[in-house]
Amino acid sequence: MSEELELAREFRVGMERLEVALSRLDRGNGSNATINVNAGGIGVWLAATCCLAMLAAGFVGGLWMVSDRAEIRSQLRERRDGENAIRAYINTGVLKPRAEPEKK
Repeated sequence: MSEELELAREFRVGMERLEVALSRLDRGNGSNATINVNAGGIGVWLAATCCLAMLAAGFVGGLWMVSDRAEIRSQLRERRDGENAIRAYINTGVLKPRAEPEKK
């Protein structure tokens, strides 16, 4: 019988410890973190305006880059055509080195 009483007492002590641990979990141990986000007013409008300005600048920059690239391509094409014309002129044989007169 004393063994049963000892087991009952250990059970009671274990249950009390469990209740204490559960009560700590319920109320927390003071290390709760909270994050409050108060979004509204001028901050949201400012952020939205900055985002729109960034998108507009990117779009305008892209258009500018495309136009400059087209201009550079046309300049390269003109230069290449000029070089090809010069080569064709040289290869026709019209330009021959002068024969140097013999020295006496």
